[in-house]
Amino acid sequence: MSLDLFKFNLASGSHANAALGVCFMEAVAWMSREPHSDTPQCACPVLGQFGIRMNDRMNDDERKSLNPLIIKMINTRSEAHEELRVAHLLRGLAREILPIVFDLRKLPEISAILRAIPEDATRAQMVNPLQDVKKRADAAFDAAFDTPFGDASAPVFGDAFADAFATAFATTFATAAAFKAADAVDAAAYGDARKRIMEVAVQLLSEAIELGPHNGQEFYDMPAMTERIQAFQQAALIAAK
Repeated sequence: MSLDLFKFNLASGSHANAALGVCFMEAVAWMSREPHSDTPQCACPVLGQFGIRMNDRMNDDERKSLNPLIIKMINTRSEAHEELRVAHLLRGLAREILPIVFDLRKLPEISAILRAIPEDATRAQMVNPLQDVKKRADAAFDAAFDTPFGDASAPVFGDAFADAFATAFATTFATAAAFKAADAVDAAAYGDARKRIMEVAVQLLSEAIELGPHNGQEFYDMPAMTERIQAFQQAALIAAK
């Protein structure tokens, strides 16, 4: 059965119950039949916190790009795969997302440091270049670039680390937004950068999911999942459009 998954009405922030709306991770909880929560037990905390930050920084149209990942997020919890996922997300943020911000600000020397990080770099190997970037960024932005990348060498500690790490995405986007607010870049350039940041972030999350256990496309066609999606739709938790 082909279902229009892009009608899920994902909303910003957390909600007291599903009748008031759902964010990306609350939708994952709904689809996995867990109690209403943005930290469902079925999902990897690293992926979950990254997804929450993305959800809250996106507008309504941008959140539609998260819909195909809802069922894929179910059954991703695996402590043995958290390190792989953290390293992948961190490399992507460093090599692909952060340079967009620095290019926007016309600081190619900082972008060059980030793009020079090897594609297979470990977190330990990223510590020095990221600390260098933070120091240079703080100087360029009058200490406005505040990010937890300095903790890149820290071990994975489930939800606590995932939350701190995921904040880097929100901070990166907030920094880009601050440029626009200060008229540091024109609206067209900011719009293009925003679109690219969101596209890369969704792709990174999808790739990180696939580094460990997860639900594949076949789960969309299972009767139980079909019924759950239909129940989601019938409960008026989707856009009326």
